[in-house]
Amino acid sequence: MKHYSGSDMLTIGIGIAFTLMGLVGIRQEPSLIWATLFFFACVLILVLQPFLARWRPARYLRVEYDVEAIRNYGGAALPAVIRWDEIDEIAVLTSEIGPAGDDVVWVFSNASGSPVVLIAGTSPGFAALLAELQRLPNFDNEALLMAMGSLKLARFIVWRRAM
Repeated sequence: MKHYSGSDMLTIGIGIAFTLMGLVGIRQEPSLIWATLFFFACVLILVLQPFLARWRPARYLRVEYDVEAIRNYGGAALPAVIRWDEIDEIAVLTSEIGPAGDDVVWVFSNASGSPVVLIAGTSPGFAALLAELQRLPNFDNEALLMAMGSLKLARFIVWRRAM
């Protein structure tokens, strides 16, 4: 039972107890069917939760790139895509959240200045993309280091296309 914490097991046990009591009580009070079904559904959800979490495909939350484009699969039906030749600026947005959450967001903008792709720095696949980004000519690693150390809401430009 490595998938369940102690409190999960207690909750599941209580849910099973209520479900069984409901099944016994239905004979005397048929209206208990709804409460019994409710507790059964709760137990079912709790028991299946770790397995459903593993079943949810990680492919929906990832970053991919190739020689043509960068794609962010952030949960939407279609990925956000920007071609390498469309990227005019790459910026890093930081927040006050700190390391407890997604405190860094990468913004890939086109020539009009419109952000086309936003990628959380914690996205699966981003580390490989970062290594590729750092190979871009004139990538500003100093600005990146400043962004990584920032604990406030700020914007750091780490790369701009040469004019």
